[in-house]
Amino acid sequence: MGMRYAYVDGAFLRDRSTVAIERLFDTKPELDFDRIRRRLAVERLFYYDCVQDQPRAGESQAQFDLRTEAQRKLIADVSSAAFCHVRLGTLKQGRNRITQKEVDVKISVDMLTHAANNNIDKAVLVTGDLDFRPVIESLVQLGVIVELVYDPLVTAQELITAADVRHIIKSEDWWTYSSEAFLKGRHLPLRTGQAAPATAKVLRRGHVGSSPARLLQVDAHYIVEISDYAGKAGNYVCIQSADLTFLLEKYIPFEEGRAAAWD
Repeated sequence: MGMRYAYVDGAFLRDRSTVAIERLFDTKPELDFDRIRRRLAVERLFYYDCVQDQPRAGESQAQFDLRTEAQRKLIADVSSAAFCHVRLGTLKQGRNRITQKEVDVKISVDMLTHAANNNIDKAVLVTGDLDFRPVIESLVQLGVIVELVYDPLVTAQELITAADVRHIIKSEDWWTYSSEAFLKGRHLPLRTGQAAPATAKVLRRGHVGSSPARLLQVDAHYIVEISDYAGKAGNYVCIQSADLTFLLEKYIPFEEGRAAAWD
């Protein structure tokens, strides 16, 4: 019986984790690949990336070491995590920029090889690159279940629909992918699927996207209550935090003004 493997596009992971974590906490991410593998529910994780091995033209060795330190540390962290493996591509110096080579090919070849050898019955692909649509379609034809883990801000719909199962990476996911050291002292708001208590004090009325919302206070905590969540009448989501600034400026796009009539 086949197993479940994850195939992680390193450039995608580095870029999207940095965008998400810096937006929330104004600092670089610190990912834990043991946590990532467990959260993806796979037996093995393969990480694909490229690392420059020499300075750019006009760049000192010290500048080079500083610029590539975070990526080299990340790759070392992957290598040291249980059941996680690094697969490196190469870099090519073009006229105006350096581009990755072989990474997409390595991912596609590994996925198809594992499928052909009956090593896997499920492949979890972490990427937003439309170039992977042909290999996803091939794996589906071979009977392998393909789950795409993606960021909707940078992923084409054609790639999303090619997969059997789709999982959007949210702020909570980047949070759970982070190391214990990073999480210490940093917290995300609590999210529940219930309406706020009737005793809550209404501070403002507004909307989140197209859904009506209220900013409420209960004791020392603030709550953004979203009604008709995901377009479903009577469907509530409440997001609670003791830090009002973080809640409104970093976490949830609450805007004053009515999106729909309130009762």
